[in-house]
Amino acid sequence: MIDDHFVENVRSLKIDELWLACDTDQSLPAFRTACDKLIKGGFNREKIKCYVLIGDDMEANENRLQEVYRMGAMPFAQLRRDFKPFKTEYSMEWKAFTRQWQRPASIKAHMERGTQFRDYST
Repeated sequence: MIDDHFVENVRSLKIDELWLACDTDQSLPAFRTACDKLIKGGFNREKIKCYVLIGDDMEANENRLQEVYRMGAMPFAQLRRDFKPFKTEYSMEWKAFTRQWQRPASIKAHMERGTQFRDYST
């Protein structure tokens, strides 16, 4: 949990990026509080980055990614990996979706249009 004391201390540091995580819909309220505190402390989307775990429900995952952006952070999609001896395989659709949510310029353009990504094959 990010509190006022943390924000005040981190403001004095020269930080290029501050990485957070928002892996479930249940973590959105706490993430909103953290973003609000960081923004009030002088941070912006260029500095606040957020890992967002995805790979189960594309529509729900995209909604969470968009919400993270609207809260003031730059989302960075990360496909869920099982703790198994072999790599979890995802479809080309999932891989393309992930790439689109890992590129800040693509994310900004997408969010300005206000639509969901539909063509996941590029």
